[in-house]
Amino acid sequence: MKKLILALALLSSALLGAFEYRIVCGKYDVTITETYKHTIRIFKYDGYTVGPRTGYYGTIVVNKSGGYIGAGHKEGGVEKVLSARLTVDGKAATPAANAVFNARQSAVLEKISRFDNAIFNIRLIFSPEAVIEQKRFVTVADQKFHSFYSHQYCWDSKTTHWFALDDAGKQLAGKFSGKRGAWHCNKSVKYIAQYNADKKSGIMMYYPQIIPGALRRSTIWEIPKSYNKYYMITKVPKVCPAGFNSPEYTVVLRGFAADSPENCPAVLAAEAEKVAKIKIEPMAKVEIPK
Repeated sequence: MKKLILALALLSSALLGAFEYRIVCGKYDVTITETYKHTIRIFKYDGYTVGPRTGYYGTIVVNKSGGYIGAGHKEGGVEKVLSARLTVDGKAATPAANAVFNARQSAVLEKISRFDNAIFNIRLIFSPEAVIEQKRFVTVADQKFHSFYSHQYCWDSKTTHWFALDDAGKQLAGKFSGKRGAWHCNKSVKYIAQYNADKKSGIMMYYPQIIPGALRRSTIWEIPKSYNKYYMITKVPKVCPAGFNSPEYTVVLRGFAADSPENCPAVLAAEAEKVAKIKIEPMAKVEIPK
């Protein structure tokens, strides 16, 4: 009976368009949720669930105070996926409930989504070296921005330390306090990383081009029972006129191992040098769908 109930639940989920699937490449094992507009739901690196299912990942447009749009947010409107396509090792693949896509060389998930009056092209690239997230947008009418989260990740609440290299070339570091609502870093950065001393493992977010920040800029919000959530709060005009084409917003997610927090700065500097050598194909300007 339990198996029948589970099978019916999975079938119902698939029919409703609410399902999850996994993309595995090298040490990266990432669950994607169709329910929340083909965004990350779980992020594993080398067996460590560094990104649990405790919140929304992806892109968030805020068109007014409290007006969040994107992934599962609906306060300011609903993200509308216009198209989504997946290729695995160069071959087309169809996302489906509980499917697992094992990529030897690479996988690419690309979608076109509408957030209010902005059309986004968002691309996730999976390789044995890293997971890369790229995006750009074009506006079809005046688009108001109260704020804009170009990237957000619900990293593990059990990460113990953070490290960063800011836009002035200064190394920053801190330890999570365990206090609900604490904010950390608050700088525009070249890279920022979160580290779990018990797992001796962590995740780096590396920006090939530093993204100018607004408000808290590149920041981590500490909610002890849920996540140490990372936000890239990105600088954009308060109103983007119709036809405005944004720059590219790209981040490279790379897992790393370090024996201790004291070793992290040297490890991250070495990792950053390796990531800088990864070739990333630039995105073209987004075309307004006809």
